[in-house]
Amino acid sequence: MDKIFKLHKEKIIGYKTLTEADLGQKITSHQTHIGLFDDILTFLPNQSDIDEQALLIYEKEIIPLSLNFNRIQNPDGSYRSPKIRIGNRDEVSIVSTIRDFASKNTGAIWYLFWFGLESEQIVFLLFNNESNTYKDILGLGLNLKQRKRGRITKKDSIFNSVLDYIEQNIDCSAQDLLKELEIDIQLSNTYEREKKLRKFDIQKAQQIFSEIGRQGEVIIAKYFENLMLNKEIKSYSWMNRETESSYPYDFYYQDLYDNIIYVDVKTTKFEFEQKIVYSDKEIAYALTKPKGCYNIFRVYNLGNNNAELRICKDCLSYFTLINDNINQFQQSLHSLHTSINTINIAFSPNVSHLFFESKISLIDSD
Repeated sequence: MDKIFKLHKEKIIGYKTLTEADLGQKITSHQTHIGLFDDILTFLPNQSDIDEQALLIYEKEIIPLSLNFNRIQNPDGSYRSPKIRIGNRDEVSIVSTIRDFASKNTGAIWYLFWFGLESEQIVFLLFNNESNTYKDILGLGLNLKQRKRGRITKKDSIFNSVLDYIEQNIDCSAQDLLKELEIDIQLSNTYEREKKLRKFDIQKAQQIFSEIGRQGEVIIAKYFENLMLNKEIKSYSWMNRETESSYPYDFYYQDLYDNIIYVDVKTTKFEFEQKIVYSDKEIAYALTKPKGCYNIFRVYNLGNNNAELRICKDCLSYFTLINDNINQFQQSLHSLHTSINTINIAFSPNVSHLFFESKISLIDSD
């Protein structure tokens, strides 16, 4: 599966051991910044941009925070000494958050990695010498005990292994954010996410989620092929085999009693409990079918050509409740001479009115 977050084409990763002054722990120092290196993040503007958001990764959590970045201007007009600043008194910034984490373990040695993403968003990775991240970095061949600060570039033998580790670390740390983004994209509601992630990354996520949906349908098509081989169904049709169709379902199949069953495949790479998104039109269509003749195929934990499937064969009672509420809402708007063309809703597959059958393990193999 393609990674959503990739290193900027600058291809430089900076790192340093944070000093007491960097962490605001040196009593005699009033330092309000953490210094960076001149040849990293060269794509950033020279002026301070306090509205910019950077990402801080700490203990497998990714936190969007204000980036207060600037450089010193030389008499000849050039710039030097890039740094990130603590920001305003009440502002939650990269520096203030780093110092807050470090204050909870003043006996540890703290390290900071920094780099840019393809989207030109900045990422900081914070860890200490008591963490698993520290052990992992040492295992990749970077001896932080001897090299207190430096750069990792394409010329270094450890670059690819460190790069792969960091990109996986970002994707892993951003899982909660990506779960929310998967739902928001289907609901056409990414405004709040764009405050945390660049539109570039959201568009890439949208492409990857679309590929996940396609892969889920490919796996289900092979599942139906096996059912036919085993004479458990008579036939099936895949509506999106060649191109994405406008049908409110993805498959239909003919069972051994000549019933036609319509199937909507809802795929996620996350766990089963991840919310499912439906439009009011999909719900209305499902309600035109007899009981048991419209199924939800929940494909989840998709990865490395493997997936799990749970099937809901009776969603009509739940969809009836939703549809009744949608109609009431639309009628109340109609009294105000207002209408909505499409309503998208998200719900947990664990709601009490839905029953999904036991898990089926699937393998996408040729």
